[in-house]
Amino acid sequence: MDSNLIKFQKVISKSGLLKEDQDSFKKLFSKASSRDLKFIIDLFEKYPEQIEILNKFYKLKRETLKNKDKKAWNDILQQEYKILEEIENK
Repeated sequence: MDSNLIKFQKVISKSGLLKEDQDSFKKLFSKASSRDLKFIIDLFEKYPEQIEILNKFYKLKRETLKNKDKKAWNDILQQEYKILEEIENK
């Protein structure tokens, strides 16, 4: 198993997310490249609050896709964009 995948799983396990959410994240990121995992690990270690934020958006997106709500999808993307801008400007 990729060392970054193992490290990612450890970071998620210590995150405080519910077990169900941890498992969902681990499954979601299990197919990511080692390079992408490294980026996410670095982000989560520098900004641990982003784990919960990413989890919130992931759940919202899943629900929005299920409901096929295009307006809600665009709203979520706008919220994410604002957060990414804030991180970039730190």
